[in-house]
Amino acid sequence: MAITWKKLKILLAGSYGKVYLTAPVESSTLSALAAVKSADACHSSALLEEGLYLSELRGHPNIIQCFGHDISTENGEDVYNLLLEYAAGGSLHDLINKNKGTIPESLVACYTFITLKGLSAIQEVHIVHRDIKPGNILVYPSGDHGNNCLR
Repeated sequence: MAITWKKLKILLAGSYGKVYLTAPVESSTLSALAAVKSADACHSSALLEEGLYLSELRGHPNIIQCFGHDISTENGEDVYNLLLEYAAGGSLHDLINKNKGTIPESLVACYTFITLKGLSAIQEVHIVHRDIKPGNILVYPSGDHGNNCLR
């Protein structure tokens, strides 16, 4: 059965595309909120490459999961879509701003540990990220996903 979803709202807009919060449509294999990263087909090569990398890293607890991809037509233009796991906590940048730059040392240590585990997994499959920054490190509510420092 195909994954079917609908875009609910824009979470982030960048120079080449947008990230939307999505919800499953009836009879979809998708059972919860997800995110979809979309780019015009003519600007989708980097997004396509990201999808290939994520498929190599599928199942790692410290790497965002990719559920698939498709091409849709929006406003008469082809759009490449990458369906991703939704990180409800936003980015590490969002968390830093929310806490006015003050995060407990134990939480900093936890996010550092989790980030390094993810980067190690990326390195093991010979991928170079090239854009490590707080805005590209996604976080989850406490105890969810790979944010347990005991893993």
